[in-house]
Amino acid sequence: MKHQCRRNGPPQDAARPDLRRLLNIVPEAARYIGSRNISEIARLSVFNNRPDALCVSGLTAGVETDTQVLSRVREAVPETRILCNTGWRVDNVERQLSVAGGWRDLQD
Repeated sequence: MKHQCRRNGPPQDAARPDLRRLLNIVPEAARYIGSRNISEIARLSVFNNRPDALCVSGLTAGVETDTQVLSRVREAVPETRILCNTGWRVDNVERQLSVAGGWRDLQD
């Protein structure tokens, strides 16, 4: 299997250019050991991994993602798609999509 190297980040499978890489930067119920803030984590994650989108989760499974966190991630990496990873419901989907609408262009 051949791999094509990206400039900064892991190799991408050349046989599957249609495969999208999603990176979860705020894992559910997890906490980062280091002292970096979410903006720094987002920038470093994009630089080191070159994901097609960043997934931002709520505190635990099913809990709405904090829109302030989504906004900080969006501001830190404006050229990267941002996805809300947990807690989408009828009563909050418009609010979530107003910040994390990265799914719209994932098929580009």
